[in-house]
Amino acid sequence: MQGKFYMTGAVIWKEFRHIFRDRVSCLILFLMPVAILFILGYALSFEVRHLNIAVCNPLHSQRAESLFVRLDANNRVKVTGRIDTTADIDKAFARDNNRAVLVWGEKEIEIFVDGTSALLGDNVYNCVGAIVADFITDGMPPSVRKPAITTRFLYNPALKKEYMPIPGLVMMIFIIVSAIVFGTAVNREKIQGSYKLLRMTKLSPLELIAGKALPYFLISLVHVFAVWLSCLWFGIQIVGNLALFLSITALFSISCMSLGLMLAAWLDRPVDLLILSFILIFLPNMLLSGFLFPVSSITGFFGAVIHSFPGTAYMSVFRDVAYKGLGVYDAWPSIAVLFGNIVAGVLIALPGLNKRVALR
Repeated sequence: MQGKFYMTGAVIWKEFRHIFRDRVSCLILFLMPVAILFILGYALSFEVRHLNIAVCNPLHSQRAESLFVRLDANNRVKVTGRIDTTADIDKAFARDNNRAVLVWGEKEIEIFVDGTSALLGDNVYNCVGAIVADFITDGMPPSVRKPAITTRFLYNPALKKEYMPIPGLVMMIFIIVSAIVFGTAVNREKIQGSYKLLRMTKLSPLELIAGKALPYFLISLVHVFAVWLSCLWFGIQIVGNLALFLSITALFSISCMSLGLMLAAWLDRPVDLLILSFILIFLPNMLLSGFLFPVSSITGFFGAVIHSFPGTAYMSVFRDVAYKGLGVYDAWPSIAVLFGNIVAGVLIALPGLNKRVALR
């Protein structure tokens, strides 16, 4: 009996050594639960916090200024700026990540809400509308005529539900096709040894990567065209420049391919590539891009990290260009993030590819 106990202990010790020797197993056992707890416990929330709004007081009313002070004092709302006339409402939505614009009129208070996300639009309306209603009830004397509250949803007046999921579904398709499938193809080249043979040619590593990626990029262009057709099918009008929209979608495809290349360069086993692609690429971009939950409430360091994801940038630029009709100047932060992911992915992948070839 004692001998069996020692043998069982030896098996347990051996298994622990195998676990800690395998970096992918350690990531799954220790990093993935922490990431899930962080996402579900901190990041994912339907509650609207840190809501940016712009205000307009064309009548220079003192009561309007009191309302603006109350709005800014609320811990869920931040007044980011002012506009002079209602003609500047589109410009207000294009900057500072504003979700609403409040205009104080002579007979009514107008609340213009970004309706590109129906769920977030409803939450914004409920939050700002409640503060304005409380101000009218408590902050204005009974003898003063109380203005009416009018809400207008811009860019999606009918609050069509299709406007919200389409960008996220497109994002998921490109992550699967451009990141995971392309990464698997590069990984297969390494396992079969054909990448080492290609390195013996006069082509540079960047030229090899370009030759390997070009067929997948051309295939992704078919999906880019399919995105446009799907928007037409679901009745989603692309009000912005169509060429700019399709170019940004193609840029997102290249960004996903660079992430797949980055993982494929440093991993040898296909199962490791698939698991880490799910953990490090698919899961964060799906849950932290604004597809399922609003991420505008996440600020600080974690907010900066989340907004550096290509999925988050693409979701933002999709809505800005396709729904709001913004141009390159207004959408450049998201475009810069996509370019940054491409450069970072390639720079991280090159040493891994060179190292693997040298070791074989």
